Amino acid sequence: MGLVVRAPSKTSGREIAVALSDRGRRLVDRLIPLGRRYEEIASAGLSKQENVVLRRALRHMYRNLINAEPMAVKDRPAGSDAAIRPTSRPETPTI
Repeated sequence: MGLVVRAPSKTSGREIAVALSDRGRRLVDRLIPLGRRYEEIASAGLSKQENVVLRRALRHMYRNLINAEPMAVKDRPAGSDAAIRPTSRPETPTI
């Protein structure tokens, strides 16, 4: 069994609903606390204001990368995986 399960959409015959499998949920349940702990370690000693500035800068950098992705793919050498493109843009993470 994989990390996600697919099922026909309840609202549209043309869509497929994708959700975490039990295995996927268990993995997420293990990884989120680890990520939070690493964030705590990395930001130790930063003031509240420094954390605000850091999070704002990281969100800005993330948006820059998302917006630049089509340009980065366009500039890849022929024969690379340049044809692979996301079907939609990911949401800006909550940080």
